[in-house]
Amino acid sequence: SQENKSISKYNHVWFAYSTIIPKTTFDAKHPSTTINYHFAKAINVKTSQTVKFVDDQGNQFKNHKPNTQDGYSFTIKDGKPTEASHTYNDVDVPVIPGYVADKTSLIKDKDGGTYVPGQKVTVDNPNVTIEVVYHKVGKIVPVGKDGKEIPGALTPEYKNDPTDPTKVTPDESTPSIPGYHITDNENPGKNPDGTPNNNTVTPQKPTKSTYVTYTKDP
Repeated sequence: SQENKSISKYNHVWFAYSTIIPKTTFDAKHPSTTINYHFAKAINVKTSQTVKFVDDQGNQFKNHKPNTQDGYSFTIKDGKPTEASHTYNDVDVPVIPGYVADKTSLIKDKDGGTYVPGQKVTVDNPNVTIEVVYHKVGKIVPVGKDGKEIPGALTPEYKNDPTDPTKVTPDESTPSIPGYHITDNENPGKNPDGTPNNNTVTPQKPTKSTYVTYTKDP
């Protein structure tokens, strides 16, 4: 019956104790039987929302502990929860130097902030965990005409956008190498007049390195 389906849905949560129903044989003398259910008066079901900040190997960042909210509990009374669901608060996503956050499941608000939207919990799904995955930023890599890295040259990482955990900054300076000058740049920055500037780099993908070609001075 519909009533039995409702009971079955919540029995893992709010039965105070379980009852073993004895085997029953139905025949002409015993066409039916009655089973009495004994319910607890009210039971609280604790809930939680946990947001973890991890790298792409699943390792948590030591300086950015998980954000856990667990201040809400469902009350089960007369076989039903008093509320169908509860939504926890949004969680701000931090800027982590040397990494950018994956945009999946993230939302930007009108003020430019980035956050994980609050998750909905229910009696059937009372504990929710979300992982915000961060990836290592790329580098500016000086190479010669042969495409090989120039020995001893600096390979600086991109700088984080201080206001957006998913981005790096534009127009980043290329390394200065004595006796060399730049002849090609995959992702040149821009001069004030909008023309390309090979002495700076504006990364197209924050996790992909940019190779800048240097040639020996005459």
